[in-house]
Amino acid sequence: MSSYMGLPTNQHDALENIQLLVGAGALLYSSNNPELIELASSILAVTQKYSLTASRSCKQNLAINSQNRIRTQREACGLTTAELARLLDLDEEIIIQWESGECEPTISMLIPLANVLGCDPMWLLTGKPTAGDTCA
Repeated sequence: MSSYMGLPTNQHDALENIQLLVGAGALLYSSNNPELIELASSILAVTQKYSLTASRSCKQNLAINSQNRIRTQREACGLTTAELARLLDLDEEIIIQWESGECEPTISMLIPLANVLGCDPMWLLTGKPTAGDTCA
């Protein structure tokens, strides 16, 4: 598991930690004590760097996992990359780039892609379907 200064960078833990760090920084910053205000500034600076590191880690994981989900669902539907491209009115090279991680589908393609693949758009993004939906 990756970390930043000993803090985990996975999405769930990072969000909780960032919330706690910002809260602590805000509390210290609201004091009239210059030393506590300086400490708050340091905490918030570390929090900013931590959040950037965690967001990069999450984005990389999302890209890797979403490309696998696209390929998995396409194959489960019995479609080739050429067939999926035709159904979406795209060039096959775009589908190949999505599945290789070279680029990601635009947000405007998410719903059409999910519709063609017969799955929940949230599942394509996160791997977790909305309540009552199943995919792959």
